[in-house]
Amino acid sequence: MKTFETQFRIRQSQFDRYGKMKLNAWFDILQEAAGLHANILNVGMEDFFASNRCWVLARIRIAIKADPKPGSLASVLTYPRGARRLFAERHFLVRDENGAELMTGSSRWMMLDRTTGRPLSLDPVIENIPANDDLPQFFDFAAKLPTAEKFDRTLDIPIRPTMEDIKCHLNNAEYIAAAQDTLCIDGSVHDFAGAEISYHYPLRAPETLHMGIAIDGKNVYFTGTGSNGVKSVSGAIFLR
Repeated sequence: MKTFETQFRIRQSQFDRYGKMKLNAWFDILQEAAGLHANILNVGMEDFFASNRCWVLARIRIAIKADPKPGSLASVLTYPRGARRLFAERHFLVRDENGAELMTGSSRWMMLDRTTGRPLSLDPVIENIPANDDLPQFFDFAAKLPTAEKFDRTLDIPIRPTMEDIKCHLNNAEYIAAAQDTLCIDGSVHDFAGAEISYHYPLRAPETLHMGIAIDGKNVYFTGTGSNGVKSVSGAIFLR
């Protein structure tokens, strides 16, 4: 199956106090759709865990066109677009019940050894990853994201066990939630046009994520580090 499409019922819990879809809710939906398709392609979690391997998200960018409505159905079309060296590409298109486009996204994934944390060659699974060269590549990650170093605002977030995923580290969607919390901790309301994240180093409970943001017009750059000062994540939130 070169492409995969599934539907999700949008829940009220996925919206913030201002009635906007939370950024981490978008990331959760994409992560779930990617996992379902990976299972069909025999490169899913169960296939990899049996051989002590796992997929990790290296970088992702989304562009939000409109929010769905609570209780509505959203369809997610997802597909790989081949693998190059250590990275496999996956792209996403989210539409509402009437077929209107809600969001597009692109991502890069790596395969790691679960014991050592080292990247592994994708050669053993490359035949399972459709090239789909004829399908859209929404973002190509050619440009390097600026790194926020001088912050306008910071927030320390203790990592709880419920924030970890089955890979035993802070789930990728929790990072964008932390960046949104840091931006909105003053009660400000924002209209999100998209986000991009680059993951560097995993964090686990009971660590603390130190999140800092630098606001540059409609671009909000963020950097998250652990208590040891090592950068765990960097990225940007794009505002309208």
